[in-house]
Amino acid sequence: MCSSDLLNGDEAAALGATLYAAKLSTSFRLRDFGIVDYFPHPISVKLGSDAEPVTADADEEGGEEAKTKPGKDKLLFKAGTKFPHKKLITMSRTEDLMITISSGEPASDAKAPITSFNVSGVAAALKRLSTPLRSPIGKPKVSVTFALSPSGLIEVAKAEVALEMLETYDDFEVVPLDETEL
Repeated sequence: MCSSDLLNGDEAAALGATLYAAKLSTSFRLRDFGIVDYFPHPISVKLGSDAEPVTADADEEGGEEAKTKPGKDKLLFKAGTKFPHKKLITMSRTEDLMITISSGEPASDAKAPITSFNVSGVAAALKRLSTPLRSPIGKPKVSVTFALSPSGLIEVAKAEVALEMLETYDDFEVVPLDETEL
């Protein structure tokens, strides 16, 4: 293969932009082609803290579910994931949550940490909503949505908690007095 058959990153971007502009133009006729953006590296996620690991259900937009093991790194986005892409992870949790995102396969020792997120307010919401007349049924469900943006950035798009509460109240009926009871 001679050196004229190879492209560096700048030339590839310029050639791709030129072909895409020619495809959009009405002055040129090109064969149909498609451009697919994808993230070339796998991304791992670790949920919980060292003190208290959690279990979670991963639910991708396709509806596939997978159980995670406590305290283990799990694959969030595999290598070659097309973007934009979102993934929802739901778990039972009563305490705040620490999320660590790393570049690389979960089993790899050479993972490079990217960032950490602290999902706080779970314990405060549970405490604030619990009263003597209202108590939670089961553990709160914490849902965290991760997004891989078109520019290749990874972010926590949304984090929310769902609680099911049992509320008790006194039910009584007001009956008007008749003349004999006065």
